[in-house]
Amino acid sequence: MRSFSCWRATRKLMERIQNPEYSTTMDIAPVILAAHRNNYEILTMLLKQDVSLPKPHAVGCECTLCSAKNKKDSLRHSRNDYEELARQCKMFAKDLLAQARNSRELEVILNHTSSDEPLDKRGLLEERMNLSRLKLAIKYNQKEFVSQSNCQQFLNTVWFGQMSGYRRKPTCKKIITVLTVGIFWPVLSLCYLIAPKSQFGRIIHTPFMKFIIHGASYFTFLLLLNLYSLVYNEDKKNTMGPALERIDYLLILWIIGKYQVCFKGFAFI
Repeated sequence: MRSFSCWRATRKLMERIQNPEYSTTMDIAPVILAAHRNNYEILTMLLKQDVSLPKPHAVGCECTLCSAKNKKDSLRHSRNDYEELARQCKMFAKDLLAQARNSRELEVILNHTSSDEPLDKRGLLEERMNLSRLKLAIKYNQKEFVSQSNCQQFLNTVWFGQMSGYRRKPTCKKIITVLTVGIFWPVLSLCYLIAPKSQFGRIIHTPFMKFIIHGASYFTFLLLLNLYSLVYNEDKKNTMGPALERIDYLLILWIIGKYQVCFKGFAFI
């Protein structure tokens, strides 16, 4: 009697599969289909008949079946749904950023990490302004999130830091400020090494000041190279191991400092 009921259940299932209005695709295994439908009797019968799931292929399998399946997009039937879901996620992130009422809330959102440590206990500048959420948005090409007005305003605040009044200065004063920093960058660098956490050190540590100092430093390096090539004594070209001059020591110091900066950058990454 039980086998007859199983036969009837199997026949009923086959009739539904042959029905053109049946919504399930034919590439699904009978065991999985019975499990999805919570049909215990058919699932038990299939397992007793040693009906098993097809063995999954490796990721790099190049058999005929895998090659045929890879020619078409496996998610083509749900592509529009996934694109709509992605668009909703982008708009949600953008709208969430637009709800920030002050710079403190923007700081919490853009610097949020998976760490459980409170934001106020992470340090002053480097660790606090890591902008991990913004970097993640750039990585996944979230243009709506990055171009949001609050995000751009916060980036300007971070870029200028303690020199927020620089943007309101006249053009002539801006040029004078840039030239002054570019000329006295060795003195400013020494001051930062002596007192990095002072008020003056925080000003030097802002991205805007670091950009000017790095540019002036590289310009100085090129200037020293040109000066070295101009004042190089022609008589020393044919001698072995000419003595080091002052310019040589300056170039060596610059290279050592550049190596240290690059090493700190790779260690931070």
